[in-house]
Amino acid sequence: PIPIMGIIRDKDKFTRAYAIQGYVAAGHVFLNPAAEYYTTFISEIVSFCPEGDYEHDDQADCLFDDVDKLLINPTKPIDRNANSGYSNLLSPIS
Repeated sequence: PIPIMGIIRDKDKFTRAYAIQGYVAAGHVFLNPAAEYYTTFISEIVSFCPEGDYEHDDQADCLFDDVDKLLINPTKPIDRNANSGYSNLLSPIS
C-alpha cells in the first residue's frame, strides 16, 4: 500500500488561495489546455470565492498546497514522519 496522509493546514482556504494568486498571475503555474482535466479544473478554480461553500474544491486544495510546497516554501523539507501531514507521494517510495 502507498502511505497517504492528510495535509495539516494552518490557514483557512481563502487565505491559502490569496497567497498563491501572485504566482499564478506571474505565469509560474502551467496548465495544459489539452489535458483531459483542464475544463473541470478551470471551472472549479474560477468558481472559488470567499463566500462559497467549497463543496467541490478538491482540485483547488491541491493547487493551493502544491504552489505553497513547490513555489512559496520550496526549501521547507518534506518531513517523512507519519505525523507531518505531507504525503510521501512527493518523493520516491522506499
